[in-house]
Amino acid sequence: VGEREVARNKSNLVANANNEYESFEYDLNGNMTYDGKYSYEYDWKDRLVRVYEGSFQKASYLYDVFDRRVSKRFYFADPDEDPVDYNYVYDGNNLVQEYRVDSVYSTCQEYVYGEGLDDLVMVKVNGQAYYYLKDRQNSVKQLVDASGQVFESYEYDPYGQTKVVKEQDKVFENPYQYTGRRFDAETGLYYYRLRMYHPELGRFLQLDPAG
Repeated sequence: VGEREVARNKSNLVANANNEYESFEYDLNGNMTYDGKYSYEYDWKDRLVRVYEGSFQKASYLYDVFDRRVSKRFYFADPDEDPVDYNYVYDGNNLVQEYRVDSVYSTCQEYVYGEGLDDLVMVKVNGQAYYYLKDRQNSVKQLVDASGQVFESYEYDPYGQTKVVKEQDKVFENPYQYTGRRFDAETGLYYYRLRMYHPELGRFLQLDPAG
């Protein structure tokens, strides 16, 4: 993922694609803590752990000892609505099961991979298999069933903002989109393991841990 070229002034204001200035804030480790809309909190390993919109906590995340994100909790602005939990099961670095649990019911999505890391091939939901068709960037272009019927089609701008161009009989939320990474619809961020990517800004929230 290439980061967007931006115009910066001495006040840490950044001009977006519309030449509108946005103010960003960072901590001493170089992590973005405010993007003009959301505030971000990190743990001691610079992993994103909480997202706020004003004083309202929008999402929280937990990780295991291998730095894999094992759960996500999404909160509603209405205090009478219970949060939604997403719990993840891994085989190595590949996520193979995803459980969504709310106050009413729970669902499970199972993922099947090819031989390589992130080589996502299929998702199974309620006994139904859907297959991923991808481009050279590993971005998901279509979701199809065994007969080849297209259920969803996607287009992307150069920085990963997604447009669903076809949606038919939607039966589940597909989180895998740009470059084959997981998209968190609640915050508009992509999960790239040790970093989160902001497609609207065309940049990562954290510095590259590889240096």
